[in-house]
Amino acid sequence: MFPPHCLEGTAEAEVIPELARYHGEVIPKRRFSAFFDTPLEEKLSQLKPEKLIICGVCTDICVLHTVADARNRDYKVEVPVDCVTSFDEKAHHFALEHMEKTLGAKLTSFRVSRVKLPKFEPSEAVLSGETADIYFARTIDILRHEALNPVATMEVFSSRAGILCGMEEVKALLAKILPEGQ
Repeated sequence: MFPPHCLEGTAEAEVIPELARYHGEVIPKRRFSAFFDTPLEEKLSQLKPEKLIICGVCTDICVLHTVADARNRDYKVEVPVDCVTSFDEKAHHFALEHMEKTLGAKLTSFRVSRVKLPKFEPSEAVLSGETADIYFARTIDILRHEALNPVATMEVFSSRAGILCGMEEVKALLAKILPEGQ
């Protein structure tokens, strides 16, 4: 399991400025699927949408589980491939294929031409907030020093059980700086 993230009351949990201008109800989720233990299903049954367009991160985790739950409830689902991403490219592509071929979601694209990805730059609130730690800040320093621009990065806590998934670049960098066998 991933360590806690996007905790209520932290900058990570705030609606991004690009979406904040749109009116509507925000339904916080606490698990991988937006349907689990939220009023989403009730709201959708009232709205009776023709289809759901699902986007977000991570493609292979929250997006995949939400798409699966939506399809299991017989909703037509579209996933704009340029509006989903993950820190693990292989898992991202697996999830897209699984959503299309197994779950029956329609993959779409809003992109007319290939747009360069924005430079990964965590906000100062993320680097210095209550949920930040020195290891995350150090990872950012290493990525900058090596001139790498990942789609995302994640914290790895040596004191917590878990594994590092995805981000082969980060693993390679950590292998360079950590003592052998660590």
